[in-house]
Amino acid sequence: MSDPHRASTGSFDITFYRGPLCKEPPRGGPPAMECDPLPNSCTTVVDQVDLVSGSVRTVLSAPANETYTDAVPSPDGHDLALLGGACQSSAATYLSVRNLASGRQWTLGANVAPCTIVGPAAWSPDGTHLVFPYAPRTGRTGGLLSFCNSVPLAGIVIAAADRTSSSHSWTVIHADRRCGFLSAAFDPQGIAAVEGCDYGGPRGSIGDPNTGAAFLLQLTGPHHRVTQRLRLKRGYDGGEVVEDTRTGTVLVSEYQAANNRDHPFNWVWAYHDGRLRLIHRYAEDDAPQITAEPW
Repeated sequence: MSDPHRASTGSFDITFYRGPLCKEPPRGGPPAMECDPLPNSCTTVVDQVDLVSGSVRTVLSAPANETYTDAVPSPDGHDLALLGGACQSSAATYLSVRNLASGRQWTLGANVAPCTIVGPAAWSPDGTHLVFPYAPRTGRTGGLLSFCNSVPLAGIVIAAADRTSSSHSWTVIHADRRCGFLSAAFDPQGIAAVEGCDYGGPRGSIGDPNTGAAFLLQLTGPHHRVTQRLRLKRGYDGGEVVEDTRTGTVLVSEYQAANNRDHPFNWVWAYHDGRLRLIHRYAEDDAPQITAEPW
């Protein structure tokens, strides 16, 4: 199940997905190894939940030969930005945009190879562009096609949301040296993005942008210059950056990596007018992960 995403009506869209299923363990080996996938064995359903009435409405059921792990509604609610790919155990992940009224669908980055980072995506307030992390393929581990052999450091891309595009045409906004962007969203000043670095982690830890130092960056202007850098807790192992379009406040969810040798927490921050304010800190035993969304 994906994180919930606020729709224009005030309801939330949630993606449920499964697959691909396996025919059997490869060569009689353990099922943890990559399997021989069953064709057309994936399921993706996007439900819209009205939190006032409690009603649930399915807005998308994907074909069994496709799988999507996250669907983000456009500001006007007419389109969905879908993160996923083909129903295969080693398939590349790319972005698609689907118009809910016509059913027309187009892709952003369908040319990318497995082990490429694309997404998660966030919409611009006018619904014309998407911003998302992107890093080209770095390779695979031998024999385990579902796992990549290193963690690439991602930049961010701003791409037009109304047409197909290739990754070759994208202009990448690069992160600082030894750092990579993990999540981004548009805000009144430009783009607010979380940057994770492969330094600043616990002693003896391997270089990984999800376990080292973490910062919230404000990028402004036509060249997306960094105008502010605010420190988050080290070990940004997951989370989301999302803008409340009514107030311009950016909510930052941070799941702290469990292997940072500190007691891990979930952190929720609010960023507005250049200030980063802690909303709350949740101990790990409260929930596996906390996600902040505007109401």
